[in-house]
Amino acid sequence: MSLYLCLVAHDVRAEEHLTAVYTVEGQLRCNLPGGRELKETFVVAVSNSTWSIQITIPERPLFQSFEQVYNGDVLCSLTRFATNVALNQRSSTGRKPLNNDSTATVEQTDVPNNKIGTYAGQLWLAFASYRAFQDNRDGRLQLAWFVNDRLRAQGFRTRAVWRTSEGPPHLPEEIDYFFDKEAFAAAQGFPDSRHAPTGGTDNNRLWASYRAGVFTNIGRLFLPVSFHYEQYEPMARDVKSPLVFSVDGQVTAIRSDVIPGNIKVTLGKLTVLEDRRLAAGSPTTYVIKNGVLPPASNSVLQRLSAAAKKMELPLRMRQRTRRTEACVFVALAFGGAPVLLVAFRLCKRKRFRGNTR
Repeated sequence: MSLYLCLVAHDVRAEEHLTAVYTVEGQLRCNLPGGRELKETFVVAVSNSTWSIQITIPERPLFQSFEQVYNGDVLCSLTRFATNVALNQRSSTGRKPLNNDSTATVEQTDVPNNKIGTYAGQLWLAFASYRAFQDNRDGRLQLAWFVNDRLRAQGFRTRAVWRTSEGPPHLPEEIDYFFDKEAFAAAQGFPDSRHAPTGGTDNNRLWASYRAGVFTNIGRLFLPVSFHYEQYEPMARDVKSPLVFSVDGQVTAIRSDVIPGNIKVTLGKLTVLEDRRLAAGSPTTYVIKNGVLPPASNSVLQRLSAAAKKMELPLRMRQRTRRTEACVFVALAFGGAPVLLVAFRLCKRKRFRGNTR
């Protein structure tokens, strides 16, 4: 069956005002390079425009869970550790380790962040992405996988074709993403594609492919009971884009409710937070000690964000000459008098990598 681009929503869909509330549980099997295999269990909860994804990986006992929550305003990606982790070892200055129990990133977006090493983006496509296709008229979709921080901060979108289910909430049945060489080069800051690290490949090569299995209904809602996803490397010089990894999802349970509190940003007792709300390209990193995410209007947070922006230009100039980057760590205790702890650390500059997840 051929794919077609859904440019205009069906009139019937526009007239529907159906409440979409459900919870899906299941398992993922990820086929990785070198014949490796990774298994994950997941719980996806959806309540209309909000959703949460919780992933546990038995093969990673040091991690309690990987969670992503979109509350209708911001996305919070949280990694909970099974035991507290000394994030910063004691140095010559005598600084004590944090012993944090979690790390998190908060962003102004509604697409999961796969940078933390899970396949939440693929789960989002299968069970929570239907709003991305509503009134989509330009034939482009934001990436459901991670390439690099620059593309992530820009909300980079690439050409795609898709077909959605006729039954509400109209989740995708098929999606093909294509590598837009010109758009990719521009987003990476290259004057044209000839100078971009694209391997001299043809434009619009297959980048990723999603296929839903059979759909089942729970009331008036139709959800897939399985899916298959394939990720390709379009910048390779092969005749066809080589397969990087694949993901198979299998549903084990579906409920027509959401547990109260599931779709709520809840941090750990001591969380190291990377905040990208005020400036996606210049994140501010601080520590939350009370488990509550501060509002973006917080005056201390705004001052820290402004300071991070000011540092960006001289840091870039230093990167060009010394191939180093400065990492600013700010420990901020909210709730009482703010305590600022700033430390600078020179690290080796990371080269651009085309790895995707």
